[in-house]
Amino acid sequence: MRVVTPPKPMHWNDPLFTGTHGKWTWIVVRRLVRELPTLTLNHHKGQRLCITAFDAGPITPSDDERRLGWTLVNDIMVSPPLTTGLDIPCDSHDEWYVFREVPSSFGVEERYVNYFGFTLANPREMAESQDPTWDPRNYDWLIPVQLRFWANIGRFNPSSYVCSGDADVIVTQNSTFAAQILDIAREIVG
Repeated sequence: MRVVTPPKPMHWNDPLFTGTHGKWTWIVVRRLVRELPTLTLNHHKGQRLCITAFDAGPITPSDDERRLGWTLVNDIMVSPPLTTGLDIPCDSHDEWYVFREVPSSFGVEERYVNYFGFTLANPREMAESQDPTWDPRNYDWLIPVQLRFWANIGRFNPSSYVCSGDADVIVTQNSTFAAQILDIAREIVG
């Protein structure tokens, strides 16, 4: 008989959160994972990376990037098929979706990276763990944002979603990508 250990409750100031949502594994790291561009590229070869936010807003490919195959579709910068050595533009507050085939209906209504404190951690568990003198509704704003986020992930079905802002948020169907991110995150947070 296999004993299943329940997940550890999420504490409001944990530096690392992990979980699953349907077929996706998600990881939230409250530290910068510098290797994100390289890891994303290496684990998604041949796929397309869609930059929905670069330094919190849209980005347009330069002439050099256009020559390399980057395009602009509905305010989203789309990569050529990912290959080793491709330079992925990144700054702070970046948000990417990775697809095997970019859906024709793909467009963003929300850039989740722009929500200060965006996380996929359980808002109720975080509120229960905070100082009892703090407002117990501190994290209530996250509930509808997370519902919209997961609805969009389900609708667009990316291979992976990556955002790097106040925290690094990774959602992926790629188990080796998730495992490598998790290993690095555990090293970073000690």
